[in-house]
Amino acid sequence: MKFPLDQFLGFCRALKIDSKERGVISLGESMLGTQKWVLERIVRGLEEDVHEFDILKCRQAGISTFCLALDLFWLFKHNGISGMLAVHEDTARDQFRTTLELYYSSLPDLWKRPIRDHNRNQLVLTTGTKLFYRVAGVKKSGKGSLGRSSALSFLHATEMSSWGDKEAFAALRAALAQKNPRRLYIWESTARGFENLFYDQWCEAKDAASVVPIFVSWWANDLYRLPRRESLYQLYWGKAGRANAQEQVWSREVKKLYGREIDDEQLAWWRWLCAEQQPDPSIRLQEYPWTENQAFQSTGSQFFSSTELSRLYLEVAGHPNPEYFRLTFKDNFHETQVLASNAKNSSLKVWKNPEKHGFYVLGADPAYGSSESSDGFCISVWRAWADHAEQVAEFIDYGITTAQFAWAIAYLCGAYGPCTFNLEVSGPGHAVLNEIQNMRKERVFGLARARPVLRDVLGSMRDFLWRKYDAIYGTPAAIHTQTTFQVKERLMNTFRDYVERKMVVPYSRELVSEMTSIERLAGQAPGAPDHRKDDRVIAAALAILAWNDQVRPKLMAQGLIFKNAQQEAAELAAQNNGVAVAGPRMVRTYMKSLGILYNKPDVGLGNVKTALPRRLGQRVSRT
Repeated sequence: MKFPLDQFLGFCRALKIDSKERGVISLGESMLGTQKWVLERIVRGLEEDVHEFDILKCRQAGISTFCLALDLFWLFKHNGISGMLAVHEDTARDQFRTTLELYYSSLPDLWKRPIRDHNRNQLVLTTGTKLFYRVAGVKKSGKGSLGRSSALSFLHATEMSSWGDKEAFAALRAALAQKNPRRLYIWESTARGFENLFYDQWCEAKDAASVVPIFVSWWANDLYRLPRRESLYQLYWGKAGRANAQEQVWSREVKKLYGREIDDEQLAWWRWLCAEQQPDPSIRLQEYPWTENQAFQSTGSQFFSSTELSRLYLEVAGHPNPEYFRLTFKDNFHETQVLASNAKNSSLKVWKNPEKHGFYVLGADPAYGSSESSDGFCISVWRAWADHAEQVAEFIDYGITTAQFAWAIAYLCGAYGPCTFNLEVSGPGHAVLNEIQNMRKERVFGLARARPVLRDVLGSMRDFLWRKYDAIYGTPAAIHTQTTFQVKERLMNTFRDYVERKMVVPYSRELVSEMTSIERLAGQAPGAPDHRKDDRVIAAALAILAWNDQVRPKLMAQGLIFKNAQQEAAELAAQNNGVAVAGPRMVRTYMKSLGILYNKPDVGLGNVKTALPRRLGQRVSRT
């Protein structure tokens, strides 16, 4: 769909608005940089046949003002459509309705459309177009009435971070048209922490093909700068001013993620904001974030620092996309199937294939294992050296059984062998461990056709031996990990320490996203608050605990250093005319022996990617 940009700009030039800084002005002749930023992305999205836009905005960016103008233009442009303006409270509804009335009265007759009815509930034009005013509410009422008895092809939803009723939100989404070529849906809000509907919506939009996420920051606002001629500029920047270390890091992030340069006038304004307007750093970053990763600030005590999370977001954004697969299960382990998939439908992501002579650790957190809100079966796989660990694969599924989760663990341990795995054994974890023990029995006493497969796979698996860390002799007391308060404290702090020392390198963007929601509340171990997910974080922390306690000491004794491994790989590539030599080789007979559908795609998934290889052949010393 081609957006009528010239018409809209003419409409905006005719529209008078009451601005906070400059009084009554023409919107079209004084459009802010933030408003132009949003308009450009909406125009581009509609041309690419995307009709839904999620806008994460900073404070005082003029986005609501701009969107209300777009609301009026869209209603005037298209006859017979049904739309909705959804707000969080009654006061906002009345304010927005008044603003639309003022917009309408300021327009010349050329742009107006006759109004049949306008009250506190709806605006009805003589062209058959309707705009309903609805209040989502801030309470979790559960009535779900927001979108009932509605069929909408236009929506402007504002301040979603304050909405409280999930059922009402679900009903509203169900009321939206899916095929109407004139449909347009805009969701816009400030962040206000993790405990709200907009955070979930934003995370989903980042991975959705039919939604355009738009981040609007303070640096896109023309007013957020101190001109050089002003005395405040001289005070906060001076003649020989230069960006400090933190400002340099954040400026580089903005340049890399959004392609915008931060100049000295903007930095001077930022320093003035810090010193005189908003001294609280957490609130300041929430209201005026540099990047979208800073916008969502925890209401509790954030466990991972904002600086480290920003660094990790930047790093994972620079990593290549993983290969996507989906594991499907039948009645037995040897009937496991691995299908090439796409990002939306995958359960297994692979960043790096198994390497010959490599050592691996695996953390496995079953659904409802570490907490009642952890509803996903998650596996995190890491390549290990004495001084470094990096993520190579991640599995998560919300609809499998404990036995199937045990098969997924066995498959990944078999592919990434030798592998020390650490299973969370609270609650459902015991059933998972029971199935793994049954597989070990079947290796000897099971069906003849299954024994070779089980012997090969289980031969790569090493149980994590849990030790009471303050015991004098450190004798193993159990296998795997039960996350009591004390254990979870050490588990999470060990993971955080290695992350901040840059010895642990995550590759999963979803893992880093979950890390942002981890907080420390009084009397509780670090974890995600209610209705937030931490499955990936717990699985990764379990893997790193296995590395720290069991694998790393042996790798240190062998001198297996990450830098040395990099040098050896570079030397090997140099010997082969600059071409890197792959460590593992593809063994299709092994894949077939597991019943894996090799290079068989799902319907509609397009080209098939290479199936996950398995390192076989010469055995190396096991950890």
